[in-house]
Amino acid sequence: MAVCGKSGNSLSVNLKENFLYVETPDSSATYEGARINKHDQYVEQLYNKIKDDYDVVERHVVLSGKRGMKAEIDLIGYKDGRVDVFEVKCSFRIVKARKQLRRIQRLLNLDGMTLLFYCGMADKLERIAA
Repeated sequence: MAVCGKSGNSLSVNLKENFLYVETPDSSATYEGARINKHDQYVEQLYNKIKDDYDVVERHVVLSGKRGMKAEIDLIGYKDGRVDVFEVKCSFRIVKARKQLRRIQRLLNLDGMTLLFYCGMADKLERIAA
């Protein structure tokens, strides 16, 4: 089982002697004149839909290890010891989303984690079997 800790703008996860640093950039930062790509628009759309259902929701969480970036989580929500991980795709690419979510599941190794796929174009959310 992994041990999680949160401080400031980062979340650390200790996994079986390995240390993952989870970087959560300031998602509220906006750049004047900057254009947001379609994927990030869908991430924001889903964030706005789910933010009231969780105690904490983080966007664009980077899982890093000793050899660099391991994975990126589009959205992760925490509530009452439950962790929900969301993979956002612009189109219905569930096979790729499933592969990415299962990789994240292996890296985090958290009990009770739920994997979810969101298709922005169809505005559809699906649970992925573990």
